[in-house]
Amino acid sequence: EKLQLPFEGSFINFGGTIKTRKENGECVAAVHWDSRGKSLCNASHCNWVEAYRYGTREIIKDTKTGKFDVTPGKMHALDQMPPSLASRSFPPAGDKTYDRSDPNLCDTKSARDDSKLHCKQARAGDWIGYRWYRFVDQPGMRRLRLSQEQEAWVQARIERFHKAMMPSAPLNAWLKPPKGLPKLVEVDAALLVEPPEHLKAGYVPVVVYQGLEKPSSC
Repeated sequence: EKLQLPFEGSFINFGGTIKTRKENGECVAAVHWDSRGKSLCNASHCNWVEAYRYGTREIIKDTKTGKFDVTPGKMHALDQMPPSLASRSFPPAGDKTYDRSDPNLCDTKSARDDSKLHCKQARAGDWIGYRWYRFVDQPGMRRLRLSQEQEAWVQARIERFHKAMMPSAPLNAWLKPPKGLPKLVEVDAALLVEPPEHLKAGYVPVVVYQGLEKPSSC
């Protein structure tokens, strides 16, 4: 039996086979690697065959049942990669740190003069830094330059909305998932944050930092 892993409707072949045999009255399995490829094996061990996927997923809705079907991209072994793709060069990642952690960002102020930067480490290993802002004080709202009367009206509406959601949060009539939709994404639990007790109504978290290094102000 080939050593392969099902992946999104296709298979990744790891370049070996699984063989079973009886040993001392028990059934045991052993992996036999394909040693013909010098780049795959050496005297002590073998590496898994790398694979890549090309083509985009297609999401098709059945007009009769209303259900969705996902068609994954095709999988190919690395040695089957087209020369045009294998010879293509890509720019280096560089420094991808996003840092807007200045408490006075965009002439804003964080919740109740609390300038503390809250941090969580995502599953991918990077660090996310965020601050709690009153809804109308977040950077995106400050750019609208609302009048004091407009700010008061919007803030009151948001506070009433948050309070109405609290009894059944996070499940409520506002956030019901559509029926028949396939699982397309998985949200990292580290990205779900719980507001402090005194900031549950009328306040929102705003990401101001993302990078591989944990901010010293956390």
